[in-house]
Amino acid sequence: ADLKQALVAAFDVALNRVHGVNNSRSKLQTILSRLTNERSFIAEEIQDFIDSVSALEPGDQDQLCQQLTADFFRVIAQNPFDAIRPSLLEIYGAMVRNGNYGWSFAENIANCMEQLFQSSNVSNIEKANALHLAIEAAYSQNRFNAMGTCNSMITEIVDNDLAEHVRPVLLEFPTSFLTNIEPVNCKNDTIGRTINAMATRKREDGLA
Repeated sequence: ADLKQALVAAFDVALNRVHGVNNSRSKLQTILSRLTNERSFIAEEIQDFIDSVSALEPGDQDQLCQQLTADFFRVIAQNPFDAIRPSLLEIYGAMVRNGNYGWSFAENIANCMEQLFQSSNVSNIEKANALHLAIEAAYSQNRFNAMGTCNSMITEIVDNDLAEHVRPVLLEFPTSFLTNIEPVNCKNDTIGRTINAMATRKREDGLA
């Protein structure tokens, strides 16, 4: 396996394969290093990275997505990336749904999605999508820390329009950990009522 990876990397370089997985990995390492060491980014580098990831096979995309950090998504939430953020979120969502990651990685997913959810620049549709991915990862992997992050995002919702986008997301998980949220802790009435209705239905069905 190591030899195969080395050969692929060598051919990517020799043949100048712009969209090779090793090329994309190198681009990401440069971006993450700049974020960590300089607390800065170059928009063109991030655009180039996302373009390269879009051309990869799904399995390779999963590998790259699992290397993305909360700092990366904090940057992606900013205005310069409005046009390319949906495509990245679609790729990231496929990785989440595939579930080819350790149970503890659900916490990383929730933390990354929280960066989008808390951003004032991200649309409510994207926020609801990000929350959905966080809930899906936390629920499927039964990761309590990730559940706590999801619960915090949900209870802190104030905006009515965001609440209307989040409501159908919550209803997709009628028997999940979401029913343990205390409705009184929800800052938005729509969210509180939705959680209460879900919990009531769960009790009536004998699933509580």
